[in-house]
Amino acid sequence: MLDSLLSANLGEKLSQIQERQQKKMQVSPELQQLGRDSLTMPPMQELASPQFEMQQSQPMQQVMATPQMQLPAFVSLMQTPEGMLTFPPPFTPATPPQEVQPFYVSSAGEEDDQGRTSMQRLEALTAANKALIPEGYEAGFESSSNIHLMYTGLAPRENELNPDYEAGMQGNTVGGIGNTDPWGEDITWSEPTTWEAKQLGDIIETPAGTYLVVNGADGKKALMGLNDAKHGGGQYFYNMVNKGHHVGINPNTGDVWYQQAPDYLEIPGYDYMSSITWDPETRRRAFAGELPPQRELEIQGRDRDLKQLAASRFKKGLESGLGSLLGSLLRGSGYGKEVEPDKSLFGEYTDPPKG
Repeated sequence: MLDSLLSANLGEKLSQIQERQQKKMQVSPELQQLGRDSLTMPPMQELASPQFEMQQSQPMQQVMATPQMQLPAFVSLMQTPEGMLTFPPPFTPATPPQEVQPFYVSSAGEEDDQGRTSMQRLEALTAANKALIPEGYEAGFESSSNIHLMYTGLAPRENELNPDYEAGMQGNTVGGIGNTDPWGEDITWSEPTTWEAKQLGDIIETPAGTYLVVNGADGKKALMGLNDAKHGGGQYFYNMVNKGHHVGINPNTGDVWYQQAPDYLEIPGYDYMSSITWDPETRRRAFAGELPPQRELEIQGRDRDLKQLAASRFKKGLESGLGSLLGSLLRGSGYGKEVEPDKSLFGEYTDPPKG
């Protein structure tokens, strides 16, 4: 009896537990419908609708977003004609210019250790320097080797090795040359403009033109004029003066300087030697284009000289004629041997021919 009661109670309890488990597994009709909706794909026209795109875009971006690569500031995306963005070719930074190696020749002795004469060493140095000329430039002046050795030489002179900047601040040249004009008059130079520690292959722009730092002898630095720059008398120079311009380089340090003498600058279109004798106002007018061209000045000057010459000759002729007349009168009166005309005043006196 007791066993049967226990079995009945146990069966009832088990039934209740099973019912509660079934209730937990049941899903409400709303959830069932939502599940069916989520498993059903919308029609194609609905997929293409703007509303569907707006609904789906944000979740898709969140799900598909990937880290973006950071581009350098100098890289910009290019756009193809079709509107698609593409990456530009890989950026390759420019290779920094390599230091130019000096070309060495000795300035000492008639021959060097390779048996080359001074002229052969100069020609080798000139070839090495021409290789330094940048594209678009050319050597401004090419003298013969004999002229170079005569006026410039292979090695710098004492004053070229020791530029005097203090003199440059006092109206003279740093290089110690060109401080007087052809008539021995002092030339006043401007204070120097300088460029420090220039290296082989460097370009310097000055009012006198463009210059290239090149090899001198014994490992020194020199300058070469490019294109139409003012120049010295050789293939290269250490310092030079040319028509109111002074340019030079310290052969040891590479320091370059420039000075100007305004009263001795060339005036385009006029004879240089004539123009440097003009007063400052005339030079100013010439620079300003207020003077006649050189040819007209030459004609005016020639006409002036001819008039002066004609006047001078007429005066001499007149004085000579008066002297002859006075001499004849004096001789006719018996005083010819005692009175002679003043030859310094009346010119040469000649006796009339005897008839």
